[in-house]
Parts: sequence; structure tokens; C-alpha cells
Amino acid sequence: MELPSLDIGINFVRRDMNMNFDCFRAQCAKICASLPKNWKPRPDGLSFLLKCEAIADAPSLCNEVAAYFINDNNELSLRYEAFPKYLKDDLPESAYFKLLIGGDEIDLSPNNDSLNEFKILLCGQCKHPEFASLKRPLLVNGNRVKHKKRKYFILQCSNGFRVLSKKLFEELENDIGDHVDAGSVAYYENANEALDDVVWIRPKIKIGDNAGKYVEEKCCVCGLPSIVRGRLEKRPFLTCFDFYEYLNCNAPIALSGNWYGNIRGNCVTWDVFASGKILNKMHELKTSNLVKEKQMICGPDALEYLKNIEKRVEKIFADAGLLYSGRF
Repeated sequence: MELPSLDIGINFVRRDMNMNFDCFRAQCAKICASLPKNWKPRPDGLSFLLKCEAIADAPSLCNEVAAYFINDNNELSLRYEAFPKYLKDDLPESAYFKLLIGGDEIDLSPNNDSLNEFKILLCGQCKHPEFASLKRPLLVNGNRVKHKKRKYFILQCSNGFRVLSKKLFEELENDIGDHVDAGSVAYYENANEALDDVVWIRPKIKIGDNAGKYVEEKCCVCGLPSIVRGRLEKRPFLTCFDFYEYLNCNAPIALSGNWYGNIRGNCVTWDVFASGKILNKMHELKTSNLVKEKQMICGPDALEYLKNIEKRVEKIFADAGLLYSGRF
């Protein structure tokens, strides 16, 4: 189980929300000015960071925080956050990371339905498409495409598709070419004229099911999912990662085993993952629209491990009477 180090953010929260905000800010500033040297105040003046070299150290660090504040008769509670720390330009090559892309999904209509049709329907009742059977080319909404004059860029799409500049695809082709389907792209408004500077890709391999998703509704005829939702409680130590069952997958790029959303409209959210090696290369090329934040995927053992760590952290602050009990 390979997990990164992390920062723990400790946020001050008013116990009485009627407390004057200026008084609250002044109280926080006074506290931040006298914190231990290895606790770093953040620019907002309302919180500070703890450097945690190993996730296993989180409870002991938080215990130090609780001991520091437990006898402080102020009007503040504490709320904690977790921020994984990855090497800036050198991610573990064999680890998988979500391919985080900025911007809207460019293959959707103004009503957020898919602009594309698929050759194969898996069920006549629910009209569940076989998304790999795209009627080429991939059609995109010209009003959502904002990539001009960039050499390397990647654009977000639904249903597991991603659009890359041809220059970027050429740089990655030796690594990912055998592991993706690829094809041409056209504007929906001019479907017969393929664009010469972009290509769509869709990974062939699935990495396994996301443990944080569940099937809310199935087709009464074929039993295929029609609505898939998230089920993991949004907790600080869990939302930093994605948790997957993945076995014998060594492809450099892969799809999630399960999508989420609603099959109606032929449009679902389907995550794509890339190895650290591929993501390192994309960052080296300064790929436009590629989000700088990293989100690593882990197996179910990491999920149980992190749940246990967070329970211990929460108990430390709760026992000290410091835990903010509102929503995260």
C-alpha cells in the first residue's frame, strides 16, 4: 500500500456563529502568532498546517494539537482537512492518478445530453448504449471548445472519451497507443468536416470498480445500471483519494470499471486514470487544461486503513471538546 505524505489543515471555527467576525479574525491572528514553530499559519489567518511525513503519524500530531488547545478558554472549535503531498514533477511511475481536466465536457449539448450516437444498444428497453461503439467522428460543441493556439492540450468529455491535441497524442502514442481506441473529432455544427488538430481517445482497459459508487437503479429488463451514485461519506481523509478494486492492470491509461450519473441522455461521467509515468510526461509538456492537483487511486486496504486513522483523529478532537460538529 503506497500512500503519500500529507499536510493536515487545522481550521478555526466560531462556536457561536453570532460572534462578530472581526473579533473572530483577531482571536485567530493572536493564536497563529504564538503557534509552535513547526505549525505553519496559512495566509487566510484562520488556520494552520501540520506537516505529516507519514499518514500513520496523523493521530499523534493531532493529539499534540488537542493538548495545546484543550485548556485554552476561547470560543473556537477546530475542523481538520487532509492534503496529500506528491513530488511536484516526479510521481511514482507505477501508481495510478485520476486524469483531472479543467473545463466543461465538450461533447454535450446545452441541455447536457450527448451529441453522439452509438452503433450498439445493449438493451432495447433502457437504450443503454455500448459506449465503445461510437458512430465516428466524435461530435463536440464548438461553443465549449477553448483550446486554440496551444500546442499540447487535453479536453474533457463524457462517457470515457477525452480529446487531445494531435501534438500531445503524438508525444504519448508510443506509450498509450495500444491501450486506447482513437479517432477523429468534428464540430456538431459541421459534422462532416473533421478537425485536423485534435483526436479523441478512450481507454480499452478498465481498472476495476470504484468502491465509492453504488447502483441506485437498474433496468427492469436487462439488469444493467441506469443510475449510479456516490456512497462514501465526504470525510477529509477519504476525499483525497479514489478507492478501487484493481487487479492485474498494468496499462498506462485505463477507465474506471464503473461510471456514475444517469444513463438517460446517453451521457455519464466515466473517470480516466493515467500512470504516474504518463502524468509526469504530460506535466513536463505543460499540457493545457490538465489540473495541477493530483488524486491517487488506492485499493480497498487503503480505504479501511484511512477510515481507521480518521476515526482516531476525530476521537482525539471530540474527547478534547474541540471538534467542530457541523458539516464539512
